[in-house]
Amino acid sequence: MPAVIRGSGKGARGGGAPRGRTPAAGAAYSPTKLKGAASVGVDPRMAVWTAAAVVGAAAILAMAVGGAHSVGRSVGGIGDRLGIAVGFRLNKLTIKGGDALSAPAIAQAAGLNPGDAILGVDLDRLRERVEGVGWVKSAKVQRLLPDTIVVAVKPRTLLAVWQHGDAANVVDADGAVIPEAEAGGFPQLPLIVGEGANEAAAAILPLITARPRLMARIDAFQRIDARRWRLSLKDGGVIDLPAKDEDGALIRFDQLDARLHCLDLGFERIDLRDPASTEVRMKGASPAAATTAVVGTA
Repeated sequence: MPAVIRGSGKGARGGGAPRGRTPAAGAAYSPTKLKGAASVGVDPRMAVWTAAAVVGAAAILAMAVGGAHSVGRSVGGIGDRLGIAVGFRLNKLTIKGGDALSAPAIAQAAGLNPGDAILGVDLDRLRERVEGVGWVKSAKVQRLLPDTIVVAVKPRTLLAVWQHGDAANVVDADGAVIPEAEAGGFPQLPLIVGEGANEAAAAILPLITARPRLMARIDAFQRIDARRWRLSLKDGGVIDLPAKDEDGALIRFDQLDARLHCLDLGFERIDLRDPASTEVRMKGASPAAATTAVVGTA
């Protein structure tokens, strides 16, 4: 369900002035009343042109009193008040594409209030403000007269929690930090560690996610020397991947695990950096055996 923020403005009661009486000065006319004018012989289009004439007269007066530089602001203000008088006031802000976390930040960035002059809302500036929210990748805005503004957002895809130095941030698929997202609130996201890990994660994570048996055992993805990955497992083991062709290396790991059940038995380290051979250091092996155990690819 899209988030909807409604105003609490009170609508005027229907019914015209009693016959023979002059309507009170300042009485508000809604679009419904303008439409109803046709039933008493008044063309609604004439009512609109009359309103436009009032604005034009106000522009001339503003020029005579305050100079040409004040005309734009004066006419805009009069136009807003006229729009409110005939019922064009903001009553609903509808946010599409947001969720319980992002909708409040989007509404705050929109900066709109119930009762605002809806015709005076600058849609381009509104879109820019909404796109400044970290949760939002892009946004479109639409004005639905007489009383609704619709903000449709494309949210950023949350990719991982990025730990670098003493900081931890949630990043999206492009590696951009989402400032509004508290890292501690997303334990389901994979942890990536090291400088540059945020920009490189989008390439490695799909390869590991496609291997749920391995993914379930990974504690963190560590970026080494800003060029390659080390997979740290929950049981303390590590898998070193090459700087290039990670997928080929992981295929070799799949074949190795199928033969030796490494993930079940546990290991200290598997080095996949050399495409010609794979070094395996099993848990509990003697230092000599651990450093010489090599499994060929053939």
